[in-house]
Amino acid sequence: MEIQLSSDDGGVSTTSITIAQCMDVNPNPPEPTPTPEPAPTEKPEYDYPKILVKDFSFGGNSVEAGKEFTLELTLFTTSGNANLQDVMVGLNFGELKGVSLASGSMNTYVGEMAPNTTKTISYKMITDATIEPGAISINVNLTSKNGEAATAPISIPVTQPERFDITNMEAPETIMMGEEGYLSVTFVNKGKSAINNLSAEIQGDNLANPGQSQFLGNIAAGTENSVDFSVLAAAEGTINGKVILSYEDAKGEVKTLEKEFSCTVEPMMDMGIDPMDPGMMDPTVTETAPGMPVWGWVLIVVGVAAVVVVVAVVVKKKQKAKKLAQLEDEDEDI
Repeated sequence: MEIQLSSDDGGVSTTSITIAQCMDVNPNPPEPTPTPEPAPTEKPEYDYPKILVKDFSFGGNSVEAGKEFTLELTLFTTSGNANLQDVMVGLNFGELKGVSLASGSMNTYVGEMAPNTTKTISYKMITDATIEPGAISINVNLTSKNGEAATAPISIPVTQPERFDITNMEAPETIMMGEEGYLSVTFVNKGKSAINNLSAEIQGDNLANPGQSQFLGNIAAGTENSVDFSVLAAAEGTINGKVILSYEDAKGEVKTLEKEFSCTVEPMMDMGIDPMDPGMMDPTVTETAPGMPVWGWVLIVVGVAAVVVVVAVVVKKKQKAKKLAQLEDEDEDI
């Protein structure tokens, strides 16, 4: 490259300077190495579906201890492009006790299953009569020749049969108008599950005090108890009534027990005493207690009779309790 410099100082002067720069020029430069692209992932030739337990049933909301039931399993396969071969289903109870197969084998051969299909299999099963109420857990093992193995846990509620009953009722056969009688109902829970929210109510015709109700709460398994009501007649004739026990069982269902009774209502007893009859007045009594009228002595006699009635009721209750204890001992022996 040549550069010319000039100046004007009265004359013309010109100077030329040559500047050279050596440069390496390659007429054929190499091409850049391209970045390698990742190799495409090859899809498998066979895409096997997965197998699972889509649903199961056992004939209701729970099974009753000691009774046979049918367990139905609905199998389902997911999407894929190949069939599962030699599908097997097995039940595993683990350490669970009190449940077993009523018939058949623990393992079931299903065979081939295509993608997006369902199949139902069943087992006949039974629980021991003494099994504790609650939920039992069972593992369902799923295997196939060319697919992945899987395990599906299921839970089955078990309940004990209800054995709640009214064992005895004591009601007056006859009462007089104005007299208060007493009615007692004894009940027992012989089952293995508690009876919840128990309440008792008395209803009937010719009752002067109907609608009496008592809340008794929960009754534990193997427990006996009783409830008492007062009985007053509205008129002479007959009282036809019943005691109703309402409660919730182990499943939460509301149930009732009823026990009927009947009582004859007689007119008020006529003592045949005329307070104004001079013959009924004891001169000795008049002298010793001038302020005590004859009707007062009549009330004393009636009060003594009421005490006798109460004592009789207590004796009957003690006899009833003794008989019930004997019945429970016989039931346990059986």
